[in-house]
Amino acid sequence: MDVDYADRRLVFVNVKRMLLHCQWVYSCTYRHRLRQKFVLPDEPCGDCCVHFFCEPCALCQEHAELKSRGFNPSKGWIGPPTLLHRCLLR
Repeated sequence: MDVDYADRRLVFVNVKRMLLHCQWVYSCTYRHRLRQKFVLPDEPCGDCCVHFFCEPCALCQEHAELKSRGFNPSKGWIGPPTLLHRCLLR
C-alpha cells in the first residue's frame, strides 16, 4: 500500500464519518457551553476538533468534570420543571 493511497483513504474515512455521524456537532456545542459555564481552558485543541477525532474521550472528560463538581451525569437530564411540577412542589 503506497502512502498516497493511505492518505486518501484516511481523508475519505474522516469525511465519511463527519457527514454520516454528525453527533459530534451537537456534542461539541455542549462541550463549549460546559467550558463557558465552568471557565475551563480550550485545551488541547478546539471543542469540535476534540469531539470529531475522539468522541469517547471527550465524553469521558465531560462526565468526569461534571462528577468532580458534584453533579451526577448518570441520571441524565430530566428537563426544566413544567407548570404541573411547580404546582405539586408548592
